Amino acid sequence: MKRRRKSKKAQPSQNQRNNARLEEAARELTQVRLVNDGTLQGLPRDVLGLIFSYLPTQKDALSFSLANRRLRQIHNERLIRKYGLISEPQRKEAFATQQKEIDCLLNNEANILSKNKHDPLLIACFKRLAQSKDAKLTDMTHFCFNEEILNKLNETIIRNRIDQDSYKLECSYCHLTRFPSVLLTDPTLSGYWSRLNSLFLNNNRLASLPAELGQLSELNLLNLDHNQLTTLPSEIGQLSLLNHLCISYNQFSTLPQEIGQLSSLEVLSIDHNQLIVLPSEIGQLEKLYLLQISHNQLTELPDNIKEENLFFDFVSIVIDGRSNHATKAEILATQTPPQLAQEPSPKRNRLLQQ
Repeated sequence: MKRRRKSKKAQPSQNQRNNARLEEAARELTQVRLVNDGTLQGLPRDVLGLIFSYLPTQKDALSFSLANRRLRQIHNERLIRKYGLISEPQRKEAFATQQKEIDCLLNNEANILSKNKHDPLLIACFKRLAQSKDAKLTDMTHFCFNEEILNKLNETIIRNRIDQDSYKLECSYCHLTRFPSVLLTDPTLSGYWSRLNSLFLNNNRLASLPAELGQLSELNLLNLDHNQLTTLPSEIGQLSLLNHLCISYNQFSTLPQEIGQLSSLEVLSIDHNQLIVLPSEIGQLEKLYLLQISHNQLTELPDNIKEENLFFDFVSIVIDGRSNHATKAEILATQTPPQLAQEPSPKRNRLLQQ
């Protein structure tokens, strides 16, 4: 008789293995018991970590973690990995930055609520922020909890400014501290983002921008003046129709090389920053005719920036309200430390209002 060959069993996928562990954990939950010293017996550590990953919201994870000291420790370790705050100095800096953000929003609560018609969702967010600040808790669980509130608060402010029938989003002077990426990935807003041509985020307290900003394929004007930005996402180079980019009065020391991919760019305002060097890719911007770079810390300009093709406009060389052509030597003469920065030129303000 011929022996039948045994067919090889397909190996389970990672999701199947995870589901099997969860089913096993669910069966064993009946054996779990809390003992006096706060340890949890009955479930292995990796299964407990897996349960956290399947909880639907951070609030559920927080509630679960508060039940037991061991659970708090496991949850803290997962959050440390999630936010990349591996060392103690990194965590201290992140906590301090988050607390400054909370203080800024709470100090402007009345103004924000007034501009948003006392939105009930914003009122709830401010209440939770105030409670969190009073609690003075500094573990990763509460850090994550605060992050969720801060994202929801900023998201709500921006949503209240969205007009689905408009091609412009005006969020100036809104006290924004972040631009949550969830807005740009919301399928109910995909049509709105796909046709947006003007985005005003100036005069806020933004410290970073989401990479998803590069998906705004129809964007012509992006105004980020007067924020606290130190970097631009490399995805900014995907904005092929952008012709006005305004990032003056921020904290940039460098610009991404991808800025040279903005093939439609005509106006670039980067004055009153901390720029030490300009990327040579700026010389690839063939349509650029106005470059504002006064009041930085530049000591040289890229060789491929041709003086005869650029029109430099600086407060210091505007005579009788008219801007003049400048040589590289005159440009470098306008570089001053950020603390000596002057007010924006009237010419640029008129340009942005067009």
